[in-house]
Amino acid sequence: MIKDYAKRLSGSSAGRQSIGRGRGRDEGKMLKAVGLIVVSAMLVGVAVSFWLGWKIRADLDALSRDSRIRKQLTVVNRSLIAQRDELLTKEKIEEAAAHIGLYQPSAKQIRRP
Repeated sequence: MIKDYAKRLSGSSAGRQSIGRGRGRDEGKMLKAVGLIVVSAMLVGVAVSFWLGWKIRADLDALSRDSRIRKQLTVVNRSLIAQRDELLTKEKIEEAAAHIGLYQPSAKQIRRP
């Protein structure tokens, strides 16, 4: 009886194809994971971009509103300064003093050190 050792000693397996098991599936999973990470990063970037745009617009609106209020308050401040200066005139002070019963001191009442 003669044994056929040719199949065992040759480097090829007789007609069988060598397939790496699981290798294709691992690469597919890896690509899906990378794709998921890229898409997630892109969505986060878009969301942050929208939020930042909204925040900038809201702050610019507040800035313009504050500018208008500042102009109005400047006008009111100028009018109050004018009223204060008018009330601090000598005539107004003498008029208010006479109204509450005060009068100019006589020469004997004034003492200077």
